[in-house]
Amino acid sequence: MNDLQARLREFVALDEPAMGLTSPKLLAAARRSQRRRRGVGILGGAVLVLAITLAVTAVLTKQAGPPQAPVPQVAAPAWVSLPYGQTAEAIDAAVRAGVPDSGALVTEKVYPSDWTRVAALPIEQADRATDWHGFWRLPNGQLLRVSLMYLPHPDTGTTACSDGGTSCEVTHAPDGSLLVSYVLGSDGGEQTLWVRNYRSPTFQVLVGIRTGDNRFAYTRAQLGELATDPALSFSKPAVLPTGTPLP
Repeated sequence: MNDLQARLREFVALDEPAMGLTSPKLLAAARRSQRRRRGVGILGGAVLVLAITLAVTAVLTKQAGPPQAPVPQVAAPAWVSLPYGQTAEAIDAAVRAGVPDSGALVTEKVYPSDWTRVAALPIEQADRATDWHGFWRLPNGQLLRVSLMYLPHPDTGTTACSDGGTSCEVTHAPDGSLLVSYVLGSDGGEQTLWVRNYRSPTFQVLVGIRTGDNRFAYTRAQLGELATDPALSFSKPAVLPTGTPLP
């Protein structure tokens, strides 16, 4: 009825008399006015809900921060999971930790053997190894070799400088063990700088770097640090080879 009263006041205030305005027309006009206001109210409510939704979304987006780029998956180095398992991987890791710029090394092979053979042992016989040998290639083409060896007969190193090598030097590691370094040539004209650590009469670690121009990538001191690294070790096999040891 408020709409009807408002329409009556509106027409009464006009200059022309409202004699032509009948009750049905007046009621219809009032209903139209009411519908318009309801429409405006609904529209206003929808706008308000939209505004609140946008505001909440903006706050949540600001709190969440910008979308994060996916973390790239880094492929495992080629030397991981070497064929002979944990011992091979441990030797490889020790070598890489013990030389400069080890990230550039390319592992060629790390394998077990024993004192009766030159070739590698079958994988199922790796726990019988008396030797482990590894080879790594440097970017300049030089070859790094590391050998860990249990010996069939004691060797104190007293004749280490009489095996045909040149520039032989004998020193002692901080733990008192013997260190012998020398240069040995090959028939192909290549030179290898060897450093041998006599850790006990029956266990040695031999480290060498081979080059064709007599300019070695590592010094004697660096090779000596690697040869005496306690991480370069493995357990003596419970069952020793029964064949004849190689000379």
